[in-house]
Amino acid sequence: MSNNFMPSFCLKQKNMLRFLKNYKRVSRPCSAEFNIYDEVENLPEIARWRLPLLTNNYTDMEEVLPSQMIHVSVATRIVDSEVNFQNYSKWLEAPQIDHLDARTICSIAIKHGVSAFLSDVKYNKEWQICPAKENFIKNVHKCVMLVPDLKYATAAMNYIATKLPQGIDQLIAMEICLSLAQLWMKSADHVDEARGVFEKVKSKYLILSLKNILYKNGFGEQKYLEMIGHPEEIISSLYHDVTHFDSSVVVQKGGLNFVAEQIAELFSIDLEKLKLKLISKWISSKEEGASSLDMSCVGEMFAKEGSLNTATFNEEIRRLLHICKSMREEVVLAHLSSIFLPSLFTSVGLKIVLCIRELQGSQAVAAMLDLNERFASGVYFTKLYLLIQLEGLGIINSPGECESMGPRILVENILAKKPSHQISIFMAAKLCLSSNVFDLSLWSHIMCEMVKLAMFQELTQLLPLLRPHTSFLALQTYRDAWKEVVEAPFHVDKNSWTHEDEQKCFSSLRLLHLCPFLVDIDIQGMAEKCLKAGKVEMASLLLPYIPENQQIMLKKMLKMFGSPEDVTRRMQSLPPALQVYCHQVFTILSSNSA
Repeated sequence: MSNNFMPSFCLKQKNMLRFLKNYKRVSRPCSAEFNIYDEVENLPEIARWRLPLLTNNYTDMEEVLPSQMIHVSVATRIVDSEVNFQNYSKWLEAPQIDHLDARTICSIAIKHGVSAFLSDVKYNKEWQICPAKENFIKNVHKCVMLVPDLKYATAAMNYIATKLPQGIDQLIAMEICLSLAQLWMKSADHVDEARGVFEKVKSKYLILSLKNILYKNGFGEQKYLEMIGHPEEIISSLYHDVTHFDSSVVVQKGGLNFVAEQIAELFSIDLEKLKLKLISKWISSKEEGASSLDMSCVGEMFAKEGSLNTATFNEEIRRLLHICKSMREEVVLAHLSSIFLPSLFTSVGLKIVLCIRELQGSQAVAAMLDLNERFASGVYFTKLYLLIQLEGLGIINSPGECESMGPRILVENILAKKPSHQISIFMAAKLCLSSNVFDLSLWSHIMCEMVKLAMFQELTQLLPLLRPHTSFLALQTYRDAWKEVVEAPFHVDKNSWTHEDEQKCFSSLRLLHLCPFLVDIDIQGMAEKCLKAGKVEMASLLLPYIPENQQIMLKKMLKMFGSPEDVTRRMQSLPPALQVYCHQVFTILSSNSA
């Protein structure tokens, strides 16, 4: 090359040489570099450490070697494999290569950075709550901010967000994208285009934020994720399902109310207005069929005056109380008072007075109802519970009908309803007890249905209450009910009993000493079942109930398990209420060994 020839790109080449001299390459030589040195068999050793000097202006020179005739795409390919998050700032300061401006260099760095991130990080969850890699999003943000055009910066950040797995990293990336879109919209000449992009990015950001709130607080279930585009429905559904959640989920990190507040703030929802709307909806709702009978634990329907237990409230009442207690008391009370009518003797009235009682106590309820008697509010609750269940059964359609019917007619109408339902049958029994109705034909029907529906737990409560009425001794269904209740727990046909099986047997043994029909009970069979299951202590308890002339067989079987002292020692594992029989059993066993 002539010394007088000084190409116009000489200064640029000098700067490029200075850059390449101090640059240590990242990637191995690519195939394009072999084409540059095609007159030699192998690349020079320095190619492992340095990049080749390339130019796109040699085509204008006459004295250039053919090996130096190279298109700019080769430089692009080489740079594409070199630029990353660690060195892109050096490339931005390097002499400019045609078609490799700041936007391109940052785009290459982002592309490689995201690929490296995805290959290094392993996700094993539907939603990653914690950042997967420290400083990754920070490095991404720093690089994107160097893209000179906000339109392309927004596009680059959107690319990153869509590539990342679902989780907090994706959410943070989309939040940065949203801020860039907002800056672009404010400075753009084509505002409509920028606004359209901003709205799309905002929609994605809101959805990701909502998912993060749900997953972070333990509510990332499919049911709520399917409502992701309807935040008000999610809040309503969460409050509706509050009775199904584990208590730890409801209270952690501020609880369900905290989640609702976060969602409401994110979507600018008037949470107080939504809660009042839900209160009105749930107070006025009335499910049809037998399920609506579960307005309370049946045993509490006839609760003693003023002693209703909050723990026995059904799900509908409990979710109402939860949402009422999550609001300012004066707002809730004002709303409840506005929808209360003193003439209501329905589920609506019950729900309202229960909510007010839980918020301010029974005195507030008495004042609202203008009740002066000490236990009047308890009577009012009892009446409401009764009316709700009678309405649910279709026995009455209004409070007036209940007033016009006597207890006997109400019970007959309840029993006439088919098919029979456990709650309705037990309600009929309780109504008879509370109204002193002891008609044998009615009770025969009630106990027959209870046995048929296997309501042994309810019969365990009911039968001892009927013992003072000697007229029942002549009632066959009464005898049959005692036999079924006492023997049923011992019908377990297996050698190993569960804890639940044992508890049922203990309950039966406690009831046995109250049974007026011991001669009808297969006590010997019950003892054999106990011994088969290895429950010697239970079998021992049955010994005093067997006639003396029939005790020999059971004594022999018990003797196989040890001396009278050994057997009575094993009885110490029984519940305290049953250990009182230890001395009597010991006496019977000792008399046999004497």
